[in-house]
Formats: sequence, C-alpha cells, structure tokens
Amino acid sequence: MLNIAVVSFCVLAVTRSTIAWGTLGHQTVGYVAQEFLAPKALAFVQSSLGSTYNESLGPAAPWADSVRYVSAYRWSAPLHFVDAEDSPLSGSCSVQETRDCGDGDCILTAIANYTSRVAKTSLSKAQRQEALKFLDHVCPTASRFLGDIGQPLHVEAYEVGGNDISAKCSGSSTNLHAAWDTGMVSKNIDDNHGVDVKAYAADSSQEDQDWIVQVGSGRSRK
Repeated sequence: MLNIAVVSFCVLAVTRSTIAWGTLGHQTVGYVAQEFLAPKALAFVQSSLGSTYNESLGPAAPWADSVRYVSAYRWSAPLHFVDAEDSPLSGSCSVQETRDCGDGDCILTAIANYTSRVAKTSLSKAQRQEALKFLDHVCPTASRFLGDIGQPLHVEAYEVGGNDISAKCSGSSTNLHAAWDTGMVSKNIDDNHGVDVKAYAADSSQEDQDWIVQVGSGRSRK
C-alpha cells in the first residue's frame, strides 16, 4: 500500500538523512528517496509527477519552498517546522505535538495530513500530486517535509531555530540555520561530489544501501 511505503521511507529518511534542506539538499534527499521506493510506489510517483518533474522526487522536492511566499500558499509556511519548546542547552531535547504544535499547524500534522491525502484515491490527480510534493519536501518518500524534519533546526524553537545565532560558513557571515540548510551542503557538493547534486545523491544512496546491508547482517556502522 502506498501510504505504508510513504511512512516507511519517511522513517528511513529521518533516521539516516543528514543532507537536507536548501534547494540542493532537498533535491538530494528526493533523488535518494526515489532509489528506495517499492515498485508500486515508484510507479505512482513517476505517474503523478510526470514530465514536469522528470518523473522524479529530486526536482519536485524544492516545490514547497518555492510556493510558501506566494499569496495562495502563505498558509503553508508553518508546515515546514515545529518550534520545540525544550531545553537544548541543558541537554533536554524533545518534541511533543501537544506542547509544540498546539494550534495544529506544524510539520508533524503536515506529514500526517499529506500522507493520508497522497493515498486518497477520491482526490483529483492534481490534489494528490500536491500532497506528494509537500511530502517530498518534509518527508522524502513521498519528501520536502521529511527533508525538513530531518534538519534539527526545523524542530527547535531556541533562537528562532538557530536563525538568531551568528555563524561563518566558507568564510562568509551567515546564521546557524542558513549554514546548516544550505552552506554546508553546498560546500560538500562542491568539494566532494563534483559540483553535481545527482552525484551527491548517488554517493549518499550507496552509503545508505551499505548501511542497510550492515544492519541486516548484524554489523554496526562505524
């Protein structure tokens, strides 16, 4: 069933992904996610996204970011994060939906909602494609939100998710959130993957497959 495949890959992406979250990061997560889809889920993704996105989660993954500031989609901005009111400086890190998503508009409820919608055959093709693209952003299976939820600063309220913490990345002044979202990913792709997001995705996918084999054989990853 598609919804089970979506949830399963979202779990894999959360536990394994360290590569989200600007345009390059989301594309990478989408490309990697597609490599792990079951045949029926892959067929649905390819059919749903079509030639507009080259039948791929990679090009579709940044869509939710591209529309969040458009008037028709401004309502979606809170769905990219959850402001966890925990105490990270004292070593207490946690996310609680009842505490941190009280108004119902956050990444946690978005994943649940769009996982349901993408599998709902009563919806139109356009509605299911939109649900898939939102998931492709936050939950790469199906990506943008799993992409987002795998970025620690998208699940933290402290200093506005790191936006108010000054940082330097590749010699440029920025903030911690932006450095994590884009700066480190861009530098990694440029320095280690030939300035090619698809090469980065292929390398990351191979690492994930190797890790799965190690787990299946009872060996720990070092």
